[in-house]
Amino acid sequence: MPRIELVVQVFVASPSDVKEEREILESVILELNKTWSKKLKLRLELNRWESNVYPNFGQDPQDVINRQIEDRYDIFIGILWGRIGTPTQRAESGTLEEFQQAYRQHKENSDSIDLMIYFKETPISPSKIDIEQLSKLKEFRYTLGDQGGLYWTFESLSDFESTIRSHLSLVTQRWADKMIKEYPYLISLSSNEEINVATQDRDAEENIELGLFDYYSILQEQAEQMGSVMGVIGEATIDIGQQIQRRTDGLLTIGNLTGAEAKKEAEKVIKLASDDMNRYSSTLKIQLPKFASSRDDVFESLSKAIMLFGDFESHDEDNYAVLEVQLLELRESIYTVKVGIVNFKQAISALPRISSHFNKAKRTLVDMLANTLKEFDSTLDLILVMEGAISQQRESLIIESKENI
Repeated sequence: MPRIELVVQVFVASPSDVKEEREILESVILELNKTWSKKLKLRLELNRWESNVYPNFGQDPQDVINRQIEDRYDIFIGILWGRIGTPTQRAESGTLEEFQQAYRQHKENSDSIDLMIYFKETPISPSKIDIEQLSKLKEFRYTLGDQGGLYWTFESLSDFESTIRSHLSLVTQRWADKMIKEYPYLISLSSNEEINVATQDRDAEENIELGLFDYYSILQEQAEQMGSVMGVIGEATIDIGQQIQRRTDGLLTIGNLTGAEAKKEAEKVIKLASDDMNRYSSTLKIQLPKFASSRDDVFESLSKAIMLFGDFESHDEDNYAVLEVQLLELRESIYTVKVGIVNFKQAISALPRISSHFNKAKRTLVDMLANTLKEFDSTLDLILVMEGAISQQRESLIIESKENI
């Protein structure tokens, strides 16, 4: 059955030295569309001049791109590293001209477009450094603050991937909320379609009950999803710990500097540390709802599976063993990640209050870590309850079996 959805146009602007990041962005958008399109009735569509522009003539090549792209996008993503790009007849580079076009749209209607700018901070090989390009890049970066912009930094491809995934997830939800307000009739139509489909499915399957192996399958799938989420959180926790340590080491080396130079370098390191914490907080904010949803499905499947054990008297111990092993593995995974988060939360809480930006990032992160630990503790409590239920059910069946002898 046809499905109504909102298409949000994403345009990426960047010089040639961040090709890998552009490819990662495309991959992340494809992934998010699989995750969010049905749930939010929204799909992201990536516009790149390589695939969305055809050959033509204008004042220069950038003019051809501008005429074809125009302002037909809702999210502008700029990615820069060591180059600002090739100059055009109207701007320092094609990338800057594309940004200026998007910024004009933002000034006219700030709610009509999201501008997301990212700077890569990985060291550049000396043989590839262009001093003039770096100077123009630095100048552009400084002007963003005056224009009311907040940019983001990253140091590796994996860092960029996790960051852009988190940010696009948040932006996607914002656009979904906006769609609900502006196009309620579309939501109504889509909801009716879903209700019709659900009704048809229910009518076709109302006499078909799920069996033990169905619940095993659901349990396995959702437990793997929980494991995947904990893996993301665990890796992000290790990564942020290493990043904070690097920032701390950077502050220590500033001791060799004096006066204004030392202050400038210290402010830079503190800004980077604040950005690191904000990125990690965004990761937790995205992952926790996934964890909670999968956890609920896991324990619902467990409960229903336990109720069916009486139908398999000759295989009772095998059935119990399957669930007990699953619960044991789940508990051990949570404990492992929890220990890392507890230690990191203590370390972050002990950091001094350095600046307003740093303090805000620190407070947000500590709150997110507390929420994460709360979710983990709640899950561990549920595991104990389910282990008790399994034990009780086993004992009941043993007693019943002896009485029937």
